[in-house]
Amino acid sequence: MRDRTRRAAALLVGPVCFVCLVCLAGPCAAAAAAEQGDDVHVWQKVELTFTAEGRYANPYTDVTVWVDLEGPGFRKRCYGFWDGENVWRVRVAATAPGPWRWTSGSEPADAGLAGRTGAFRAAAWTEEELRANPLRRGFLRASANGHAFEHADGTPFFLVADTWWPTATFRYRWFDDDTPRPLGPKAGFKDYVRFRRGQEFNGIAMIAVFPQWHNDGKPARLKASDGTVIRAAWPQAGTQSAKAMTDEAGRRPFLFPGKVPGYEDVAPGRSGKPESCIGWAFAARTDDRRIAMLYFEKACRRATVSGLAPRATYRARWWDVRDGGWSDAGAGRLRADADGRLVLPPFPDGAGPAQADWALKLTRP
Repeated sequence: MRDRTRRAAALLVGPVCFVCLVCLAGPCAAAAAAEQGDDVHVWQKVELTFTAEGRYANPYTDVTVWVDLEGPGFRKRCYGFWDGENVWRVRVAATAPGPWRWTSGSEPADAGLAGRTGAFRAAAWTEEELRANPLRRGFLRASANGHAFEHADGTPFFLVADTWWPTATFRYRWFDDDTPRPLGPKAGFKDYVRFRRGQEFNGIAMIAVFPQWHNDGKPARLKASDGTVIRAAWPQAGTQSAKAMTDEAGRRPFLFPGKVPGYEDVAPGRSGKPESCIGWAFAARTDDRRIAMLYFEKACRRATVSGLAPRATYRARWWDVRDGGWSDAGAGRLRADADGRLVLPPFPDGAGPAQADWALKLTRP
């Protein structure tokens, strides 16, 4: 799971940005240099490492770690991730040359994770260095007209990408070592990266998870009675069902507590009008019901969640998709009833239907 967590942390930033991570993966020493106050470059990964003093039954769900980062024209809270044992990491990048400083925090408070401070100075790349690696011009964004990509400094970016939809599954195997393997059944994720980089590709397109895809005896393609597509999977050769999309250990990322009659274990719930782009709600949870992730589009009504652990108390936090900020849902603790149902509080923007998109995270010990 630690290897899977590390890979997900790199991949889930988005498909078009991934090659940027591959090209800039070398300067890991920048993490140590940054904590000592030495110079780094703008847009270079700075990795901050924290070691918890406390012990936690489930570090993935029980602890949140962040740094408040400040620099020229920049002030944001940047969240980290658990990297196994009692280690957490936060990865940041300077967006402009000059002095930068950070202060760490955690919930719950832990002396090894919270209250630490540090500083570093970021220097601009030279023109020669930019020509050697154009991705040093900054993260990708949409152009002003929304029709193209460009770097943070406004330089156009022409995307040449391959479609690796099941990247996060066992079909692109992960090996910690960097030993080259021939393309074919024994090849790993890094081998395919090397191959495409040699052909001057600069991105991949992927689907983060395939929660509905499983060789479960149901047809690969499923539709509800009103025509709503429940599953559109690739069929598994030799069966009448879908391809499995697990990790190397056979684990599925999420199971959907859906509400489509007859397909409760396959599809998410929905509330939007057919063929509309607002009012839809999606939910996913882990098999042990410890984590549930929900997304509500604009115009969704206040919801009741089902499929949770009976009488369990969940930590509940709204996530604002516009600015990345977190806030408590209600009092911050919500309790499911004896049937595993939980009535959610109103959306942060009012008592009526949602005025914008919102996400919700539910976790329990």
